[in-house]
Amino acid sequence: MKFLPKIGRLEGRLRHVRFNNIPKSETVQTIEITKCPDGSIVEDQAYIKAEKEKKLATLKQRYGQLEESQITWVMVKKGMP
Repeated sequence: MKFLPKIGRLEGRLRHVRFNNIPKSETVQTIEITKCPDGSIVEDQAYIKAEKEKKLATLKQRYGQLEESQITWVMVKKGMP
């Protein structure tokens, strides 16, 4: 007969919880947009929203449950050729 080590109540509850320790380098995400010579941008809000959701889904898959408020979004402007 084997005796299993006794675990505490808190340890038992936290055994299957995944903590989301997201590195600081991952909290800043960039979205590339194209800037026209007149100052407007080519991409619309639907494109920007889709890019945010795609990058957020990748981060959730990698680090578990997290909120969009933990991420800082930066728009990187590239000029038109």
